[in-house]
Amino acid sequence: GSLLRIRNALAPLHGGPYVSRVWRGFIVARWSRALLAGIAAAILCLCGVAWLSSSEEASRRQDLEHETQVVAHQFSTRLRGSLEKHVIALGQMANFLANSEEVTDAEFYSYGSMTLRQIPLCLRISRLDASLRIRAVAPPEPNQGIVGFDTRAHLLGHETIRRAMQSKGPVFSAPLQLLDGPRGFVLAIPVFKRARFEGEVVGTFRGSDFLASLVLPAVRERYEEVVINSGQTLLPGPLPEAPPPSERPTVSATFSFGGVPWEVRLTPHREVVEE
Repeated sequence: GSLLRIRNALAPLHGGPYVSRVWRGFIVARWSRALLAGIAAAILCLCGVAWLSSSEEASRRQDLEHETQVVAHQFSTRLRGSLEKHVIALGQMANFLANSEEVTDAEFYSYGSMTLRQIPLCLRISRLDASLRIRAVAPPEPNQGIVGFDTRAHLLGHETIRRAMQSKGPVFSAPLQLLDGPRGFVLAIPVFKRARFEGEVVGTFRGSDFLASLVLPAVRERYEEVVINSGQTLLPGPLPEAPPPSERPTVSATFSFGGVPWEVRLTPHREVVEE
């Protein structure tokens, strides 16, 4: 109102309609500048909010990837530690056979029983003779049906046993079908007496039991966990595909032990990513 009164007062002194048009132009120009400044400020605010949101999302994803790497390393350490424990236990049994003049089946059962108490994940311990046939199994009662079995009839198992004999050291098999049905793997340790091959000690493991012993409940709630041996999962079925990295980060930890490559693969559950 005051601007209008000033404009009307000045109009008679300075050319009337011409001054009015100039004044209107001045008002429009000021209004336009204010509008553009407001739009620019709004755009800058939106860009700032988007940048902050993107920065927070990137930071959260980086933290999740770091957490997954730490958990994968811990899982890999537990896996290797468990494998080493079983190699040591069965290696002691192989040394017992190698350092004794003669070991009866009864003595083998007794020593095998003590060893199985140390490594309860092992289903059974087989004693192979020099012809690679199963001579005795601990515990004996549930395993009488496989005594005398010629390992050449089991292609994957026999290949593992041959590699152990040739390398003169402990060798794990790739995942395979066990003689009594389930999927698992074996650990073969050769027995040499005065440089002569006398047979092997073979431990048998069910894949599902072995994996269950490694997985912690708190970790299972947040991650999908896969243990891979020689490119195959310990559990039945094909190797699950990892989701695209843009959806969920997948972290792997690898090592070689007992003549085969091992891999631990962890992927956060979808709800963990969306937290």
